Amino acid sequence: MNLAIKSRNYARVLLDVAEQENALDLVFAQVYSFVAVIRQVSALKALLTSMRVTADQKRQLLEGLFKKQFHPVLLSFVLELAERRDLKLLPVIARRVEVLYRKRNNSVKVVATSSVELTETQVKTLTEQVVKAFGKEPDLDQVIDPNVIGGLRLRVGNTVIDGSLASRLGQLKKNLIQS
Repeated sequence: MNLAIKSRNYARVLLDVAEQENALDLVFAQVYSFVAVIRQVSALKALLTSMRVTADQKRQLLEGLFKKQFHPVLLSFVLELAERRDLKLLPVIARRVEVLYRKRNNSVKVVATSSVELTETQVKTLTEQVVKAFGKEPDLDQVIDPNVIGGLRLRVGNTVIDGSLASRLGQLKKNLIQS
């Protein structure tokens, strides 16, 4: 089976089970954390993807390490991936989970980068504008970057809107050079 189709199917199953267990938001929030842990601990990744380590040994390892840290739905899912020797697909599955989760919730990931923290009024206005422009509820993350000289740089899903002063100055410089 095609890995993209397989990953999408796994993601759909995970979200369906999480939704049935009323744990959709929590499982969604924890998927990337789980992927990050496996990526950061190379010995763990090696053990979990090794053909020499039995499925039962992987189960014991995962339950011993993560039983109290992650929701049982997510842990069971990861154990099933280990059993099927598909744990290597977890990063791709996590990306598919995000796409499907956002589609189900009619939401979009928004990263607002500015030189200072946005005020409540600015956040409210930004939220309203994203809903108006994209028809989706924004999941807003703020990033403070002193290199953004005034203004705001937005990433809405895969769309980047750069309204920063630094960007406008750069464009002005480019236009002057070309003239």
